Amino acid sequence: MGFPNEARLLIDWSGNSKFTYHEFLQAKEFERSYRYAVDDQTKSLIASNEELAARGISAMSQLSDSVSSGFTVLSQDIQTLGDSLNSSLAWGFSGVLLGLSEINKGIAELIAIAKSPTTTWAYEQFELARDEARRELFPEALQSVRHAIDGHGDHLGVRSDFRFHFLHGVIRSGGYDNTEPAVVDMGEAEAAFVLAARYSKHDHERECGLALLGAAKSVYRQSNNEKAIQYCAQSVTVSPRDGEAHFFLARLHCATGRLDDAGKEVFAALRLQPDLVAVAGAPEFLQDEKRHAVLQAAVERARQAFKADQATEMQTFDSRLKSLKETAYYGLRATDVVSDGVRELERIREDAAAAALSETLLGYFDSAQRVKKAAPLFAASDSKYRTRFSAMRRGEIDRLRANCEAESRQSQASVERGIGLSQTITFSIIALLGIAAVWAATSESYHSGGLFGGAFMFFISGILTGGICIGVALAAKAILFGGAALARSTQKTTALEARKRYEAQIAELERQVREVAAS
Repeated sequence: MGFPNEARLLIDWSGNSKFTYHEFLQAKEFERSYRYAVDDQTKSLIASNEELAARGISAMSQLSDSVSSGFTVLSQDIQTLGDSLNSSLAWGFSGVLLGLSEINKGIAELIAIAKSPTTTWAYEQFELARDEARRELFPEALQSVRHAIDGHGDHLGVRSDFRFHFLHGVIRSGGYDNTEPAVVDMGEAEAAFVLAARYSKHDHERECGLALLGAAKSVYRQSNNEKAIQYCAQSVTVSPRDGEAHFFLARLHCATGRLDDAGKEVFAALRLQPDLVAVAGAPEFLQDEKRHAVLQAAVERARQAFKADQATEMQTFDSRLKSLKETAYYGLRATDVVSDGVRELERIREDAAAAALSETLLGYFDSAQRVKKAAPLFAASDSKYRTRFSAMRRGEIDRLRANCEAESRQSQASVERGIGLSQTITFSIIALLGIAAVWAATSESYHSGGLFGGAFMFFISGILTGGICIGVALAAKAILFGGAALARSTQKTTALEARKRYEAQIAELERQVREVAAS
């Protein structure tokens, strides 16, 4: 295969290496960015150089004659390793591993964990050990963490805190910044990680899985592949979504000739951690063409799986976008209400389609992730449309109710004005007619009866004519009051019919609001 034989260009030490684990660490000792060689064919299935660059990984020009054609050297800044705690590369840097959330608790939190003042000293020693490890004072860090666990003099240690044992394991495992023979001890590292797993398994499954993975790496470096497989299988069981554990198990299966199992674990690792480009540099898979073929087949299966995922996500996205564009209830179109949201979704769709053009595993993954992340925008656009529709309909409902009340009051007032005017006109006419009748009757009686007789006849005629007028007036009043009652009754009936019409319109609008809200 022509795989690079320089330790500094390997992603990790391998049992097939021509150098010891300690020599491997020494070769990496002065690295401040992580460089490793990967197989071009496998890398091309996983990611393009642009996709790697977006993740802080750059493809470098050939650094050495040991890098033959068909391989590319990748470089990754150490600071970016902490972004993925499952990264194979992180295991070479003690400081990165110590960035774990539970391992990296502040001293105030740690003291709060202490059950009594007698154990506070142990947590202070642990904090001291972490600080010494950060400053690459590993012999001192080793002594401090041992004090935290075992105690010293009159001070008590804490044997059952997994953080202490995990830190002990990290220090004993060595790293590119920790190569001192007096510190690095794989047997001690294994024992420490086993204890860390034991004390974390009930409350911290993720850290338990990581500790078991540390134990697996420790025994692998002692060339005990079968025991490493046992530890790594336990890690996968405890923390099944840890892509790095699956990848290391794949390497172990490959090293022991279990190639079918190795391919399955590569597939599982990439499905969990699609940016695990380090698989393309796994030394166990690059020993010969047969193992290389297993690696490529597994990566291709993962690529096809991500391609299928991307197609499904794009289909779902397109369906939702089409549905949003076509949404229109009772004359209100979604495109008129959420035009900005539609344009943003169309832009996301274009970006997602462009990402998939590379036809790499990461390209398909990135494409699918972009459309999946658009879900909140769909929800926001849908909510905005429904809110606008509801607000418009509620406004119409309020207007109809106001119109209904105004029309009822106006109709009632109009009837009362009509009744009052009719009464006034009628009584005025009756009064005028009565005055005219009395005048005519009395005038004739007065002229025909002489002075005394005329006066008497004037008096009698006035009384009779007045009585007739009063009777007519009373009859007219009765007729007017009856007409008023009829007018009021008719107005109430008309108002009730109008209210029913308004209520029917309001009910229809409320039904529309419920329909749109439920759709």
